[in-house]
Amino acid sequence: MELAILAGRSVAGDRWIITSWEGCRAVAGNSKCPCLHSDPPMWECEPGQTVTARGWMSFYEGTNIEAEFRRLQGVMWR
Repeated sequence: MELAILAGRSVAGDRWIITSWEGCRAVAGNSKCPCLHSDPPMWECEPGQTVTARGWMSFYEGTNIEAEFRRLQGVMWR
């Protein structure tokens, strides 16, 4: 499954926060006002009904973020 992964980094570029959602509809960031925005799917939910959105959030320290993305592709939600 191809995952939409969103990451934000520290000013120094060596600390990251990473997030992703199953079935993600859109990801966005804003460098002028640092934030991460990930839209998980939203389902109709009747009163008393429960729905579940599965997501991932992790932290990474280092500069090879592409290698971390490849690693996460193999471990997310398993």
